[in-house]
Amino acid sequence: MAQTTWQFNLDHQPHTVTAEISLFGGIRSVQVDGTALPAAGESRFDSPGLRNFSIGGHSFQVVKYAGGAALLMDGQAVPSAPGQPLPARLQKYEAQRAFWQKLSQLTGLKENPRADGQLEWRNRLIGTADNRLVVLNYSLSNQTLRPRIAIFTRFAEEKDLNGLRSKIESDPAVLALAKRLKRFTLEMTVQPVGAAILLPYDLRKTTPEQVVEDIRTLFNVIKKYTRPLPLTFCDWGQCKSAAHPRELVFYNHSPLLVCTSCMPLLEKAGETNQARFNRRTPGLLKAASAGLAVAALVGVFFGIWKVSIILAIASVALFFAIIAAMNRLTIKRTAGMIWLAGAFTLLGVGIATIMEATLKLMRTLNEASQVQYGMVFSQPETVRMMLTNLSISLVLTALTLWFALHQQQQGVRELTHPVIEHSGVLD
Repeated sequence: MAQTTWQFNLDHQPHTVTAEISLFGGIRSVQVDGTALPAAGESRFDSPGLRNFSIGGHSFQVVKYAGGAALLMDGQAVPSAPGQPLPARLQKYEAQRAFWQKLSQLTGLKENPRADGQLEWRNRLIGTADNRLVVLNYSLSNQTLRPRIAIFTRFAEEKDLNGLRSKIESDPAVLALAKRLKRFTLEMTVQPVGAAILLPYDLRKTTPEQVVEDIRTLFNVIKKYTRPLPLTFCDWGQCKSAAHPRELVFYNHSPLLVCTSCMPLLEKAGETNQARFNRRTPGLLKAASAGLAVAALVGVFFGIWKVSIILAIASVALFFAIIAAMNRLTIKRTAGMIWLAGAFTLLGVGIATIMEATLKLMRTLNEASQVQYGMVFSQPETVRMMLTNLSISLVLTALTLWFALHQQQQGVRELTHPVIEHSGVLD
């Protein structure tokens, strides 16, 4: 347990904020001027690594990050004491924050920080350009973990998504931009009524002015091949016509235009999804049958080729292959199915090991009559092979199980407790 304290002056009044941070957990408690905040915090956007509160009309956040904790006042990092320098991690955050503030000034888009965003992930700009909604989000590359700007805009419904994507990717302006950025192509997601293009940037080499030019280039390319979104369009789609004011709302961080008629339905989406989720039948027997079939077939294949050790090393791939087979025959994935997939993974490795050990033993016997029931299990070589393979598989499967269960829990929570942010921007 580590304790971090910040002392600062606000409106000529001294304040002290103290946070207790668990090394392997989250923020255990936060005290403001000696008074502890409620356990649930004051905001629905609180999480284990984020606590929101306010002092004197200013918004504050305590954020846990790898190696420490930060106190943000209206988005700005607060030093531990007046005059003290910020840690290197927070200096990096402030550099990103200044960069995005400059983008806001140059583009005319409004700063709209993510309510549940931590440090750089708070950065978000929203607005309109040529009567089209534009959202800029901070993001990271999955491969290199380098910063990117996710440029999202809306347009009228497109049916040929592959054709639209091909037009955007092959546009001369996009090809020239990708060449200058030394990329084969730019990552993008094309949806029926919107597209997102990921623009990489480097604070040390890229100026905000250059980034703005690149954003305008990509925006103009999308505008070139699409039509504006109709004024009667509503993302929630429960109304016959969105002949009402529409508001930009972020539903699990996805930007939606929702009319005032459908807004109450959006607010109750979590309850509706929870009821639908509970009504679904998992289909555990079908899923178990599919998972068992994959584990047995793969185990026999690797056992015949006498490479059970490779299967043990590839336990992660076997686990997800079993999960994929289960998903084909079920409509509701549960934590129990994930645990069952882990057991089938170990079973597949065990089958491969026994098959390999049996084939090796049969080669050493002169006559088939010498083979006795259970003889393979009494061989020291079989025991060593089984222990080695299962130990490797157990470690890898345990790590994969932890990841899969965490993703399952997060997915169910996003479904039943969606994060809904009102931007206040009316269209």
